[in-house]
Amino acid sequence: MKKRGCSSKNAIASISVACCTILASVATFAECRDILEQGIRNTYQSLRTSSMRSAFTEGFCNKSIQKVQNSSGGGISIGFPVDGIPVDIGGNYSQAGGNSLQQELCANKSGDMNDAQYEKLLSSVADPNIVEAWKQCEGSSGGLLLTGKLNGSTLVLSISFRNVGAISSTNLTDDATYDGLQCKTPWLNGMKVDGSTRYLQCKRIGTDPVTVTVNSSFNGAMFYIPPPPQWAWVESDKKKLEPDPAPPDPCIPHTVTMNTCIQKSNSKNRCPADDHAATGSQCSCTAPPGFTPFSDGAVIPLQVTGVIQVGCTVGVPGVLPAPK
Repeated sequence: MKKRGCSSKNAIASISVACCTILASVATFAECRDILEQGIRNTYQSLRTSSMRSAFTEGFCNKSIQKVQNSSGGGISIGFPVDGIPVDIGGNYSQAGGNSLQQELCANKSGDMNDAQYEKLLSSVADPNIVEAWKQCEGSSGGLLLTGKLNGSTLVLSISFRNVGAISSTNLTDDATYDGLQCKTPWLNGMKVDGSTRYLQCKRIGTDPVTVTVNSSFNGAMFYIPPPPQWAWVESDKKKLEPDPAPPDPCIPHTVTMNTCIQKSNSKNRCPADDHAATGSQCSCTAPPGFTPFSDGAVIPLQVTGVIQVGCTVGVPGVLPAPK
């Protein structure tokens, strides 16, 4: 009698097909996610982080949602800092909505986002045209994949075909169109696109929006870069992003102003006065260590430099002790 189980050839074949299908799906989602990530990099050219996921998770989950303003005179929006750069999410969210999104996506105590949370954050930042290209990619099991990387004014476009069943290639049905670009050897009608990636180098024209469209016998694809963002922190909220200044180390000499009782007949003889004493009022010095007692003193606010706070074991010669 033959044993039934995973050792049969049919079972092994089924498992292999299932595994290959899952791996293909994961790869497809990663390729599509790259449209969002690279689209944001192309938009925010100042971003230099090597890990978008870490930088965006850190900036969005560990910082406050703040107001940003278009420096060219536009309206107020909201955003969060990534490497100190204001990243806008205000197109679809109010301040309350941004805070709610932060609570939703940053609920994981480990400080990381799953793929769905990360993609939701990216899609809230990316230009709507980039989001539409991403959705088109995820909505299909394969077909044309059009991406590009901008470095300064140089844009390198790439195009390839992701297999759909037995279909492994397609041909362009029109010349590719380029707006905001000057490209070398443009992609022309009839060009075959398969699993081998083809590259095209272009120069961006000024800071105009960039749009590239291709159509093929299977489907089409679009690539887009918006004008460079001009977001800046609203001044009233800017300080919220800056760390609180550290208090001065009590054991490092620094300058402060303190009320001092100075003897009228000998100005070198002085002692700390009551902080609440009025300037010019009568005061006396009883017998603090190192001071001669006197009763004919007057209160003067005096700037002194040195170690003057309690808690330091080493004093500075000639500096008054802290008032008790």
